[in-house]
Amino acid sequence: MPQPPEPGILFALPRGLGVGGVNVWAMRLARQLTRPSPGLPPRPVTILAHPEEPDHAPMDAWLWPGLRIVRLTDTAPRIDDCNGDLSAYLPTYRAEAERLVRLTGRPALLIPSLHGDCFGCAAELARTMADRVRLLGVCHSSIPYDRVVISRYERSLSAIIAVSDEIERSLRAALPRRAGDIINLPHGVESPDAPPRRKPGPGSTRPLRLVYTGRIEHGLKRVAALVHLSAELDRRRIDHQLVLVGDGPASRDIDALLEHAPSATRSPAVSPSRIPAILREADLFVLASRVEGLSVSMLEAMAQGCVPVCTPTRSGASQLITPGITGELASIPDPEAATDEEVAHALADAIERLLHAPPDRSIPALAERAWSLIQQRYTLERQARALARIARHAADSPPRPWPADEPCAYSGARGCGSVPRDAAQRMDHALRALKGRRVAVHGVGAHTLALEHVIRNRPEIVGFTDDDPARHGASLWNLPILSPAAAGSPPPAGLGATDIILSSWMHERDLWARRAVYESRGLRVHRLYSHPPQALTHPASASA
Repeated sequence: MPQPPEPGILFALPRGLGVGGVNVWAMRLARQLTRPSPGLPPRPVTILAHPEEPDHAPMDAWLWPGLRIVRLTDTAPRIDDCNGDLSAYLPTYRAEAERLVRLTGRPALLIPSLHGDCFGCAAELARTMADRVRLLGVCHSSIPYDRVVISRYERSLSAIIAVSDEIERSLRAALPRRAGDIINLPHGVESPDAPPRRKPGPGSTRPLRLVYTGRIEHGLKRVAALVHLSAELDRRRIDHQLVLVGDGPASRDIDALLEHAPSATRSPAVSPSRIPAILREADLFVLASRVEGLSVSMLEAMAQGCVPVCTPTRSGASQLITPGITGELASIPDPEAATDEEVAHALADAIERLLHAPPDRSIPALAERAWSLIQQRYTLERQARALARIARHAADSPPRPWPADEPCAYSGARGCGSVPRDAAQRMDHALRALKGRRVAVHGVGAHTLALEHVIRNRPEIVGFTDDDPARHGASLWNLPILSPAAAGSPPPAGLGATDIILSSWMHERDLWARRAVYESRGLRVHRLYSHPPQALTHPASASA
């Protein structure tokens, strides 16, 4: 009896075709799914790309045979600017889903990513084309935002993929009724058939070679710590060369730091096809991230025998790295809250442990074991075969339509996926209680912007603070945005604040844990959600 055709797959990329871990994951997986290989019949695959982000270097136009790349028109707004209005995107989403259905005669599998409103577009199709589409949610990171998005849209997801063991555990705990639909499917990368061999290593005729490939930014990736790492290695007289490969919002800041780091340089982002050669030239892959899921960059490095030395993030790093066996982890009690200098010092300690390790724990020994781990569990072929099985099962499963009376959008007045329904009431109550004080609001993200009608023009508020250095010196509603350290200092250098309100639902727990930055300066800190909901609790159902 002939087998039914394979269902078509649509990957939606809300950040356009810029270089980034999720984008590279989608493009490589799409290529693997479209070309014939043993046990993996080809199927039609579409990449639907939103308008480009201004600070993302573009990927190559990889027009492989059988792979369709569709760009939303330049007149469509960036997804961060749509404010819940999905109308500019939906005709293209609908047309491409219908095309896949016509080609195969089976429901199309939609895989949104990265942004809540990308999931919102998929949810709209699940409402209007419930018999012809199925949705797959992939949780790429352990950050609260990714998990909240999965939680909001889980009712229309035929399956939920966790890319790491830790993410799988957290999803199962938070969504027990969907436990049977949660699948642990780690990222896969291309890997050579044998571990790459390097020229004689450090201590012979050349310096230790360190590399970082990825986004240049201060927040999650904390790239400045790597420049401090190079300075620390110089101080310890460890001959080395560090190359940072990538672009991003902190590129200018990092380039300024590099002027004082003689052993470190930065290269602009390059085509993903060139990354393996760069990794084969390096001994160690260094990562200072605050949070990671299962880092594609780290997997790529290990596949090329480039040993990872990383911060011990809650998710993928501990899964991939067994210290002294497949890599090395920095000893940091709280990697999310540590300063750049503390991270640099801990990474330098980890590198020294490798340099003084016995032969069975030396860098060459770890390099071979790192490559072997990728071969055993993290190949692109293994991932593609598993996703093909998930797609077939989803196509055969019952529809999961999005409720007709529930807004599809994540952002905007009707969406508010990051903001509980009683947030405005909570903020107003807090400001009334602080009447006559000088109040600074911590955070200028989606939560604060959604509460503009409550916050703007309140006489108690003297300004805003934010953890992102890129925002410092800017303004919001004609009030300054400064660093947390400047909140209590007198104007004009500071805000002269007496009290801080934490304006976040998803991140309040972490912000509250780090409130000492204010309390040590005599400021009082207030939170809106005295018993913060779990990150996976739907905002609409959050209660006091």
